[in-house]
Amino acid sequence: MPYKQLPQDVLSDGEDVNVPLPTSRHAYTPKLQPHRYYHRHEPLREESSSGFVYSLKIHIYMLWSFLIILFRPLNILIVVLSLLSTWICHKYKFYTDVPLYFFGQGIIFPISFILNYTYQRRERVLHSIASIKATAITIYSNYREWTGEHQNGTRLPPEEREYRVNLTREVKEILTFLFADMNKFLSHRGSANDLARIYRSFDLLSKAHEDLRRSEDWIKGVISRMYYNHRLMLNDFENLKIIHTYRTTSALRAFGWLFLTFYPLFFGPMFANYSNDYGLWAGMYVSVLSSLMFGYLYQLLADLEDPFDVNGIDDLNLGVLEEIPSHMTEYSP
Repeated sequence: MPYKQLPQDVLSDGEDVNVPLPTSRHAYTPKLQPHRYYHRHEPLREESSSGFVYSLKIHIYMLWSFLIILFRPLNILIVVLSLLSTWICHKYKFYTDVPLYFFGQGIIFPISFILNYTYQRRERVLHSIASIKATAITIYSNYREWTGEHQNGTRLPPEEREYRVNLTREVKEILTFLFADMNKFLSHRGSANDLARIYRSFDLLSKAHEDLRRSEDWIKGVISRMYYNHRLMLNDFENLKIIHTYRTTSALRAFGWLFLTFYPLFFGPMFANYSNDYGLWAGMYVSVLSSLMFGYLYQLLADLEDPFDVNGIDDLNLGVLEEIPSHMTEYSP
């Protein structure tokens, strides 16, 4: 029998476990939340009348992104402290020089490694999202086609036809609630209950596979595809969950935070040495320039660390997951 009632405490935010969820796709219409790419990411080529206009928009966007990160309060504070450190060292004649290779081997190389690692984390998220979308639509399409209204060219009995159509609709409902809970949990707006509902949805989906397997003898020969797609989608979710839960190694992040943020304070005597050779303005200039550059790198590193918090300009909003059911048509064209 198809699932006439799905547990309310598992698949929604409701408290009443006795209230059945709707079994018709017309009774539940998911509220689409467009991916923030369309609102805050780079301009789209389709929105520009010409290549020149598109290029102009891109450059304006990149400049805006650069300034947003560059002039954050922490960077301004570090610039002020750097200027103060340079002035104090110059006044009390604390001069020294630092070999240039020290910056490359001691700071630039480790920071480049950290940035590359955090960037790869974000790319893994994009790959997993695309894989989840493709797998979910494939699962639904298989249900829709394998539970069609006709069998070997013969019209199915009304009860059998209703059973098959309801099974397909209920699979869509399971996926709808699954992606809504995924979005809430991964976007740091959920709790352990949301995670439990996610795994419960996967369990209900697995039970639907069993119902499908027992419905026809010929389906037993192809049901392995469904199990494979089920595992693939679960594996992609686990990848997202790992990135959501765990961060880059604390020791690496501590290194980046310490040397990128407080670098100008540690090297105040070196900036004062520039002031002694070329004038106070030279030391101040190098101090401000270094503070802005290294502060920018740290802010970029912090933004990429968690791609789900929507604090950085390139973070990801998983509202795109809730758009997936809208691409699941009930019948083939």
